[in-house]
Amino acid sequence: MSHTLETRARAYEKMKARRLTWLQENGPCANCGSWTDLEVDHKDPEQKITHRVWSWKESRRLEELAKCQVLCYNCHKEKSNKERTIFNIKFQSDENGPLAKLTNAEALLIRKLYTTGLYSQRRLGKHFGITHAQINYIINNKSFKNI
Repeated sequence: MSHTLETRARAYEKMKARRLTWLQENGPCANCGSWTDLEVDHKDPEQKITHRVWSWKESRRLEELAKCQVLCYNCHKEKSNKERTIFNIKFQSDENGPLAKLTNAEALLIRKLYTTGLYSQRRLGKHFGITHAQINYIINNKSFKNI
């Protein structure tokens, strides 16, 4: 194995150990109490920066993990599915709908601005007053499909 591959393998094992330790210290599942197939879940997905925290320095990692809870695979999947349903309702493409936050013109503008490469999803979200997750749905045609 080359030096680079060995270094990557060691780094991966460190990250894996950090994750396992955090799950053991913060488990069991906050929903059902299970200790099986534990996962890290951001309590509020709108506060999530990323799930790739295990290589971060400890202070930064713990700051992000403070927004998290432990859920088993099944509870995490169920929570995520509910959140997706809520997002789909929030992102309906009918600009006159009671839950619509953006007009069709604004959604088109978001797509155009993003393709320039000058604006991140997070920056667009802040500008339009929505989350970067919502921006992602617009950019990937999961919402505002009719435009």
